[in-house]
Amino acid sequence: MRVLPLFVIVALGVSLAGCSGGPGTSGDGNAGGNGGTSDGGGTDGGGTDDGGTGLPDPCALATTAEVETAQGGTVADGVELDPGPSHYSFGLGRQCVWIPDNTLSSPIFLTLYSYSADGWDEYKVNQQSYSSYHDVTGIGDEALAAGATQIGIHQGDLVLDIQMAYDTAQDPAGEPRLHAFAEMALGRL
Repeated sequence: MRVLPLFVIVALGVSLAGCSGGPGTSGDGNAGGNGGTSDGGGTDGGGTDDGGTGLPDPCALATTAEVETAQGGTVADGVELDPGPSHYSFGLGRQCVWIPDNTLSSPIFLTLYSYSADGWDEYKVNQQSYSSYHDVTGIGDEALAAGATQIGIHQGDLVLDIQMAYDTAQDPAGEPRLHAFAEMALGRL
């Protein structure tokens, strides 16, 4: 039933993994291993592998209902795939993806990476190359957006990158919903 569309999206994401760079690709469309929230060891209290990254489970940062509210449409439950994305600035990360029921909307990606000052600077320079770039205040230690569909947030020793498309391409409420969603996800770290 929905296996073929999910396979096509995953295959496309894997093929684009080497094209990392802009707002549509910094999450790479490639995902990490399914696991529980980790405290930095190899597994969490439930024995779930964190893929060796020491990063929390990104799928635990949002419920399907919260993603639907932020995106403005119906989505399938979040899935974390293995292996995790390798970002040009941060290295190996963990990513959760929610697939919209509306095949015209893009998947929603919530990705976690380990923070480094040099990596953040490189990420910021890359994002500044987009005309829709702007700093975002009041979220995390520092945050930036490349339009209404992506936000990158540095908080403590983590970087959270969220990419979300909307049912209506010019949705005026999209960016405020994205920011509220990001703040909610950060609250669970």
